[in-house]
Amino acid sequence: MNKSEIDSSIKYMADMRELYQLTERQFLEFDEIVPMRLNRKGDTVSPKLYFLLMTICGQVESVTGRICKSLNIRAEKDNFSSLYKKLCEEFSAIREQSVQIVMTHEVIRPFAKTKNDTPSWWTSYNKVKHDIPKGIERATARHTIHALGGLYLLLNLYKSIPCNNPKDILDAKSWFSGNPMPPLPSDRFGYVPNTDQKSSLFILKSHFLQSG
Repeated sequence: MNKSEIDSSIKYMADMRELYQLTERQFLEFDEIVPMRLNRKGDTVSPKLYFLLMTICGQVESVTGRICKSLNIRAEKDNFSSLYKKLCEEFSAIREQSVQIVMTHEVIRPFAKTKNDTPSWWTSYNKVKHDIPKGIERATARHTIHALGGLYLLLNLYKSIPCNNPKDILDAKSWFSGNPMPPLPSDRFGYVPNTDQKSSLFILKSHFLQSG
């Protein structure tokens, strides 16, 4: 990346982080009224969740496009489904990326493989979007938090893309899942911390190890 591209990337990340924080706060406000810890199935539906799912998936599409552009990954169509399919082909480790939900301690994998090659929450988002008002019934708390967890992972992925050799991030050997981190030679590696103070909802469970 040249200086202009780096500056653009930093501004984009800052703007998207701010938007993510706003979205996360709105979900946490909903959780104060309908706590996830008392609804483990996550089958609660609400117009509030509908609006959250819409904005989360819009952000997901934007960040996915930005990641693919940074990694020079191209698809036949410039939409989430096409870009996501190509990203998974190039970066199989994305299927294993996980976060832990703070309130319930549940570890989720928002990008786990499904029958139609797109996350189940994205399928629900499309059905919600194209079948209003009945589709709102698909905007469940579980789909919403999985979508938000997916967005959180994508933002951390984008933040982790190294400037000098971005393809490093596509190597499954460059990733560690779990907690705590294994001991690493400090002069050879850097890593994304296992918690991100900018999230009150998730603990990051997948870490990118970048060779120095």
